[in-house]
Amino acid sequence: MRIFVPYTKIQPATKICLKPYDYTPIKLKGNYDYSQYFKDRWLERESFINVEHDSVLWPGAIESLENCISPWCAFDYRSDTNWDSEYDNGLMHSYQLGCMKITPYLIDHTPGIWDEPIDWHHIDTHLFTQANMKCHQHFPGIVNANPMVLSS
Repeated sequence: MRIFVPYTKIQPATKICLKPYDYTPIKLKGNYDYSQYFKDRWLERESFINVEHDSVLWPGAIESLENCISPWCAFDYRSDTNWDSEYDNGLMHSYQLGCMKITPYLIDHTPGIWDEPIDWHHIDTHLFTQANMKCHQHFPGIVNANPMVLSS
């Protein structure tokens, strides 16, 4: 299964945890590039794993997604910040783009989802509200290596 890393700057910890894998980095420059990235994936209609540029995965996380029979699954984040109202005691319950598997099943059930450009700040909410299905949750969660998160 292909692994993509959309990025503005890939964090060193992300590079380290992805060292055993072949992955395709995708440079994002503007506020709408992330939605274009997803539009491109939808047009390919192939299963893929999305790993954000500041995600730190535990060994075996990628294989856990690859071996899962669910058509859409992801890991939550462990964080002490409260960036979003969906956080509860440091556990994010939805909006899990950090390490997510997407299959043609989800793609087929969300035609046109990326027809209009979406600002990167709203990509997660857009996907989860438009999908109209539950994303299978994998555990344990991954870590966000965003310097703003780590310094708080």
